[in-house]
Amino acid sequence: MAMKSPVTKLKQPQSSGTKQSPHAVGAFPQIRMRRNRTDDWSRRLMRENTLTLNDLIWPVFVQDENGRSSVPSMPDIYRLGPDCLVDAVGEAVTRGIPAIAIFPLIAPDRRTPGCEEAHNPENLVCRAVSAVKAAFPDLGVV
Repeated sequence: MAMKSPVTKLKQPQSSGTKQSPHAVGAFPQIRMRRNRTDDWSRRLMRENTLTLNDLIWPVFVQDENGRSSVPSMPDIYRLGPDCLVDAVGEAVTRGIPAIAIFPLIAPDRRTPGCEEAHNPENLVCRAVSAVKAAFPDLGVV
């Protein structure tokens, strides 16, 4: 016994030359219905994305030297030394930012084709993560 398809056949619009209703089946793409978003309440109701503090990840640029130094390619952005890192991350935590991403400045003499510095358990990233996690164990590190 053959099963019947649950899909029903759609009526094709009649081509009598009269103007079709905007609700006529098969009228798309000649008639394209749009949602009415003229009112604030309807825009908020139909919004697809929301952005909250829970969605933020704060980028932290770190360096081996103490203090902070500017990043030439990014105005008002600084690389932080070990002495400044925990205080700066603490500011992000008090603002409610749930995670940080660490971007290290690796000295040119430590850069190798085999990336040996990345496997060093005492490298800059490992030391930065350890310091941050010691101060803020619940903070996410990406």
